[in-house]
Amino acid sequence: MATIFSNLNTTIESLITTMTSSGARPLNTAQFLSHVEEQNPAIPYSKRRVEEQETAACAVCLSEFTEGESVRNLECKHLFHNGCLDKWLQQCKSTCPLCRNKVVADEVVARYRQQKDDENGTAFDRSHEEMVVLVSSLRGNNNFLGFW
Repeated sequence: MATIFSNLNTTIESLITTMTSSGARPLNTAQFLSHVEEQNPAIPYSKRRVEEQETAACAVCLSEFTEGESVRNLECKHLFHNGCLDKWLQQCKSTCPLCRNKVVADEVVARYRQQKDDENGTAFDRSHEEMVVLVSSLRGNNNFLGFW
């Protein structure tokens, strides 16, 4: 039984080390949106420019596009208001709201999510005390002092 928890502890330590030593710094909202803009630049809506669209409305807010409005035309050819798509992606989504094709790389979303978690105080602080609680709860032991 002790060997199982020793192996579990080693595995958890390895995961924590991997998470903390990846070198990828968290992205704040401005950096995240800058990346989105770089990958999918906003363009002014023009009915002539975007003729292959099936609909003339944003699928996020359901409002029709107007001439000159700032929109994002994704690689999958779906079109959204600039602000609507940005809000969608800021919810740590990485795909098109309609077809689920990749819009933002998973690692970019993970770095943004890490920043949001840090801001909200919901991130795992990688402390040994939390590991003791985790291992103890897996073991079914409510007495945490036995580990100290």
